[in-house]
Amino acid sequence: METENVVGQWRRFERTADGRTEYREVRQEGIRCLLRWGAVGGSGRAMTVTRDDVADAGRHAARKAREYLRKGFAEVEAGGGGPAEGSVDGSIDPSTDGVAGGPAEARPGAGRGVGSEAGARKGAGAGTPDGAWGGTPDEACGRTPGGAGGGSGAARPELRPVLDVLPGGDAFLPVAGFDGIHRRRRPALDPTAGFHEYLVLRDGGRGAISFNVRAASHDPEAVGAFLGFLDTRRDLPFDGGSHHKLRLTAPVGRFTHALLCSPALGRSHHAFPGIADRVASACPVFDCEIGDADTEVLADARIHGHGAVRRAEWDREPRPVVDLRFDVQPSFHAPARKKFLVCKAEDLRSLLSALPGASVESWLEVRSFRGEVRRFTPRTAPAYEDLLPFLLGAI
Repeated sequence: METENVVGQWRRFERTADGRTEYREVRQEGIRCLLRWGAVGGSGRAMTVTRDDVADAGRHAARKAREYLRKGFAEVEAGGGGPAEGSVDGSIDPSTDGVAGGPAEARPGAGRGVGSEAGARKGAGAGTPDGAWGGTPDEACGRTPGGAGGGSGAARPELRPVLDVLPGGDAFLPVAGFDGIHRRRRPALDPTAGFHEYLVLRDGGRGAISFNVRAASHDPEAVGAFLGFLDTRRDLPFDGGSHHKLRLTAPVGRFTHALLCSPALGRSHHAFPGIADRVASACPVFDCEIGDADTEVLADARIHGHGAVRRAEWDREPRPVVDLRFDVQPSFHAPARKKFLVCKAEDLRSLLSALPGASVESWLEVRSFRGEVRRFTPRTAPAYEDLLPFLLGAI
């Protein structure tokens, strides 16, 4: 069978021993490799590996395919056996290079991808799921039992509505004044705890845009304004782009912009493989929180990395873009970083504090969300507070 990786399509490998059939599946989606594995008829597991760019992700997916073949797996038509992917816990794939689940930190010195433009999570797992699925494997995949497979030449499986696949989907209630927008409250007891979950449905309910609001910061008027903005943009996160940063037609609270992420970037429902690629995500943001020209790798680091934007907190203070490259000696940040990394405000504070006492050759460059760069030396290092207007822009 053809072993070349096909972007966006699952490749499935199976091996039978002692009456037990195991499967491995791999798919490239942009800069990510999606992995699924387990025993046919049992609980499956899944993980997402984020690479530096699309070409690197393609090479990684091809390596995984060759590894499976080397270990005695045979490639079969995708969808033929119906993987049991109901349980997604970000565990270690037994055939990976020891890459654990859970996001790595996008900070100086973290992960194998620190040398990349964003210092993003190369080799990071998919993180913690939203909840466990207790249904059958077919239900978890969004298939009806005995439905057609999704392989080449096979009939497209019927996609069940998102609310039918989600556990507790019947708890979502229509939002008054909007067509096809639903909300549920988790938990329902303490009014100051938990989240309000929203789904803006599309494609006859088979897809959606999702966002959460922490109950303590839930403002019905602000949420209503954001829903009105999304109402006419339901298809935008599915246009093939990884993300869109858009100016709101009217401010939502203090927020001036909206961030719409594709299903692959947002990963809002990665715990439910049957709908994971059909649910995008959105949230209001400050202009300074997402770079005007951010690549997918940079956007991934800002919303999933260490010190990421807390998208469900609608009463938060701005978390401006802090991209750094530097050579400050001595400092605990050694060795030098010659490419811009996505960092935390605390890293910038520390480096600015260390710079005046560093060697005369030391330097630090800061890049803002607009792509503007400022360079500092031990003689010109400002206080962190003096640099805030540059980082925040007009709030």
